[in-house]
This record gives sequence, structure tokens and C-alpha cells, in this order.
Amino acid sequence: ANKFCDRRFINQFLGRSGVHWFRPACWLYFYSRADGITRAEPGGYTGGASFGVEVGEADVELVAELEPLRSAAGLDHLICRLSEDDVAFLAASIRAALHELLVSLGSVERGSIATAALRQACDRALRDRASLGQGDAESLWHWARALASRLGVEVCRAMGVRVVLA
Repeated sequence: ANKFCDRRFINQFLGRSGVHWFRPACWLYFYSRADGITRAEPGGYTGGASFGVEVGEADVELVAELEPLRSAAGLDHLICRLSEDDVAFLAASIRAALHELLVSLGSVERGSIATAALRQACDRALRDRASLGQGDAESLWHWARALASRLGVEVCRAMGVRVVLA
């Protein structure tokens, strides 16, 4: 089982006409979420599997390694004004979004994902969690894509999913 099994279920049975809902006869499915992405302490439960995000050492180290790229962007964008601790939380949030996307896309079952599909997942995670859009500066996107692509490879490795050229 996976904390994103509900997303996988929906994507697997999603048709052009919408979700083909199931009607259980003898059990109840309870779903709970917080109002938004929240920082969770290790082992703590905070409002739903996909909304409680734990910052790990890997997030802190990756943010520190890529800090010169973010600083070089030197823009008045919110991301450029965040502390490294807050950027580590953003990285953990992007990591969680990528994990959720890869599970919901069925990459785990296939055991691989094409580099183009991973890049699309990374861009979607950046739009969803970092609020980056097409109008944002290229220097900021350069940093964000470097962060997201490294996170994407780490998530794939942790899930046993190979990244393949296609």
C-alpha cells in the first residue's frame, strides 16, 4: 500500500467521461486533509498523507548545494527571498509532489519512466508547489529545474523506478 493509493486508483479508473466511482456495500472510506501543505515532524501526522511534509537531511543538503544558483537569480520573486530552511521545506514539498505524481502515473508498476515524462512531472510539481509560471525569469526556472530534476531522480531511485531515455 502507498499513501497515494487513492490518487493511483482514481487515475487507473479515470475515463473520458470522468471517474467511474465504486459503491462499497460493507465498508466506509474516510478521507481527511489539512487546508494546505504543512510541515510535519518525523512520525507526526498532519492532515493527510499528501499534505503533511517532512523535511529530510537530503532536502537540506540539496538546497545548500544549489543555493548559489538561487542567489544568482537575484530577483524579487518570493522564492528568492525565502530562508534556506524555508527552501528546504519547499524542496521536501516538491519531493512529495513528485512521489505522488509518479505513483498516480503508474511508474512504479512499469518500473521505469521516460526522461521527458519525468521532466513534465517536475515542471508540474514546480507549478503546483513553487507557484512558478511561464512568465517567471529564466534564471529562476534554471534553479528550480535543477532542484526538481535532482529530486525527481532521487524519488525514482527510492521507489525503484528507472529513468530511461525515450
